[in-house]
Amino acid sequence: MFLMGPMYRMVDIYRHQPNARFLRLSLVAVALVILTGNPAPMLSDRISVYIFSISSRVLSNVSEASCNMFTTLAALVFALATSKQARGAYNNACNNNVVAYWGQNSFGAVDSNQAGWQKPISYYCQDDSIDVIPVAFVNQFFGTGGLPALNLANSCNPTDNGVFSGTGLANCQFLASEITACQAKGKILTLSLGGAGGAYGFQSDAEGTAFANTVWDLFLGGSSPTRPFGSAVLDGVDLDIEAGTGTGYVAFVNTLRSKFNGASKKYYITAAPQCVYPDSALGSVLNNAFFDAVYVQFYNNPCGLQTYGNAANWNYGNWDYWARNISPNKNVKIYIGAPAAQKAAGSGYVDAATLQKIALETRSNFPSFGGVMFWDASQAYNNNRFDKAVKTFLGSTCGTTFNYPACDAPAWSASGQYPAGSLVSYQGYVWQTKWYASGAPANDASGTWVPVKACGGTSTQPPTTTTTTRPSTTAVTTTSSAPVTTTPPASGSCAGVAAWSSGIAYTGGSVVTYGALLKAIAGQPNGGTRPKLQEVERFEYHYYLATLLAAQCREETGGVYQEDSHAIAALSLNPKELQTHLTEKLGILSWDPGRVGPELAGQVVFVGIYDGHGGPSVSQFLQQELHGLFESVQPELAPDAISWMKSQGGYFKRFKGGALERWAERSTKSLTFGLEARSTLAFIEADRRISEIPESEKCGATSSVVLMHSLEAPASPFFSSHLLSLMVAHCGDTRVLLCMTEGGSAHPLTETHHADARGEAARLRRLGAGLVTDSFGEARWMGALANTRGLGDFRYKAFGVTPEPEITSRLLMGEQYAFVALVSDGITSTLSDAEIIDVARGEPDPRKAASAVVNLAEELGSEDNATALVIPLSGWGKTTGVDKTLELRNYRKKMMIGNERQRRT
Repeated sequence: MFLMGPMYRMVDIYRHQPNARFLRLSLVAVALVILTGNPAPMLSDRISVYIFSISSRVLSNVSEASCNMFTTLAALVFALATSKQARGAYNNACNNNVVAYWGQNSFGAVDSNQAGWQKPISYYCQDDSIDVIPVAFVNQFFGTGGLPALNLANSCNPTDNGVFSGTGLANCQFLASEITACQAKGKILTLSLGGAGGAYGFQSDAEGTAFANTVWDLFLGGSSPTRPFGSAVLDGVDLDIEAGTGTGYVAFVNTLRSKFNGASKKYYITAAPQCVYPDSALGSVLNNAFFDAVYVQFYNNPCGLQTYGNAANWNYGNWDYWARNISPNKNVKIYIGAPAAQKAAGSGYVDAATLQKIALETRSNFPSFGGVMFWDASQAYNNNRFDKAVKTFLGSTCGTTFNYPACDAPAWSASGQYPAGSLVSYQGYVWQTKWYASGAPANDASGTWVPVKACGGTSTQPPTTTTTTRPSTTAVTTTSSAPVTTTPPASGSCAGVAAWSSGIAYTGGSVVTYGALLKAIAGQPNGGTRPKLQEVERFEYHYYLATLLAAQCREETGGVYQEDSHAIAALSLNPKELQTHLTEKLGILSWDPGRVGPELAGQVVFVGIYDGHGGPSVSQFLQQELHGLFESVQPELAPDAISWMKSQGGYFKRFKGGALERWAERSTKSLTFGLEARSTLAFIEADRRISEIPESEKCGATSSVVLMHSLEAPASPFFSSHLLSLMVAHCGDTRVLLCMTEGGSAHPLTETHHADARGEAARLRRLGAGLVTDSFGEARWMGALANTRGLGDFRYKAFGVTPEPEITSRLLMGEQYAFVALVSDGITSTLSDAEIIDVARGEPDPRKAASAVVNLAEELGSEDNATALVIPLSGWGKTTGVDKTLELRNYRKKMMIGNERQRRT
């Protein structure tokens, strides 16, 4: 860079006094610049124009020998420029670029082997594998002395390397030569701001503007006595903003852009949002500021690389649509951000072969694809040079053009019906449905469509209308399309039961096997061809609520049935009732339903788990009807429900005198009533209807229902919402657990309703209820029923068994919780709460989490029906803390193996 000034002066002299000597010196100066730095910004500027425009005037007045010498020298100079460019000068328009973050020693954070810890930055510039290196992080914007804070882990930090006087800014000027060495090899190095933690952000646009001036002076083309990297000039700024709001960042970017316009070199501004679209911190910034590239973090998120090919989660298409239609820079490049090793992130790591498939298919489907970003360089080098593998499959050829594939899906039709997985062509994209869809495709993250590839031309197929057949109204599978026909087992407890088939219209009472699961088909007026609640299919929340049932088929009294059941539905309730609940139970005084839009303001997700005993009748009734009762019960039903309760002969005594009547009177005077009152009435009305089932006197079921209501857009899928109202209505010994994101601990939301539970014991003592202790020391009604709350079981109602649910409400904010787990007693009789949570949080996706819980319960000896449902929340994949029960589980498995061997011998 020291040659820049003399070279400009030389060219200016040559411009006014053209002669052979100055021409020769100018060419030599240009050659030296090429050999010592990146020539592209200079050769594209006025120097090359001056040399070429005036050289002809000189060469026409010199000898042939001199002319040949000048020609040879000029050819050498521009050959150097060409070869320099070919050797790796960065081109933002390419689609084979590799970005590697450096500065945080990610490998050292998870591995004590110092041999693999982060090396000096020039170590990662020795070959052509990496094109861009964001230097991470400036993690505080306004620190001591008004200057930012810079921490580069073991490479440079305020503690080990000192700070500039009167500031907290680390002095890393020894890195200047490292930075320029990388730049000399065609790499660009940017300054990354933010990170997963730190005191950063702006309160106003004025702060954003001021900080832009600071960054320019400290790290880019400005000047300051406190430049952390000395004379080295970085190539731009990267915003890795993972907290706070977008306030001030547009002003920050625009201020830097204004400085870039008059600079002698090219600068870049990039961002690294989370894959959840739109990004909670940077969404508005990306829509209103000019970015050159966006490194989307497809890890530690429910839309991570592990979900590739799953339209309900994988959303690169949303980002491509944003790049080409919304971004101020319609040529912005979108990168797939990936962990460079298994331990580099909590979730989202895939091996090089899988990443190759994902990246190359994405590149062929979307014109915005720019390459692959990974976290971070230290992890990549310790993972068999992951960076080199990525660069190899991306190739060395800079692809700047995109060949649009044909729009080969049927054109979207307003009259069509599109179940999950349907493909249509619409406005330059092929779109796929996440769940049942009817409206036109739109780039709405909470909507029903996602772009799966950009396309050119018109659809080659006519519009089609698709219908599907579902096995039941509310029995939910873990797939996003119609179940695959299965062959019933030739032997075992499911033998002789036919497999479900998409070609058969089932009537009420039909029984089928679906995989290993035995299902009873609910009675429907249309023969079972459509769900009674279309919202179940439309929102397809079951896709996110991974479910697996074990020991599904049991033979008892000559019949085959499954006593566990579950239901998942979307309910439409009055927003005023939701507001009442938020105000009275959660202390939210002013919630605007408009925040989620009028269509979704009253949408509540219903998730229920039911465990039958004495037969499947009550459990199946709840599966088919309870969610509908939650939606349909009205206040005027209260007096009849209370009257019926009293007719049962005793369990109304648990109420204080007149309490039920006063509640009924209040309900009839209001057009709406609170969510708790609705839940209570739904349970009581369900119990009344169950009494009409002949065998209900001797059978019953427990029930745990979770209701989720998003208080912010997007309202679907619910796990992406950072503000959720959650309510649990619970009877019996099914269980609902919350997993804390920080520490990964279990937080129970339900109490087991047995006689030894503190609350139930107090209630039953007031009734003088008689219980008998069994051989295991557990109190039971007449030596049989352990549950003190439940539906059905009418022979025990006079003794104190009640269907009234215990209700718990929570406000879930941010990433405080990772997931909700609903489990039946086939799980809890074998596994502790901590074991359930530890097993589930150790899996990469909810489906596998639910499966792992059930499998472990079976492995450790559970002989009861076992059901697990896992609902991911905003903290999914981000839990911290060790697996506290791993050693215990391994010991228990070993003991089970030993006991089994001993039994067999």
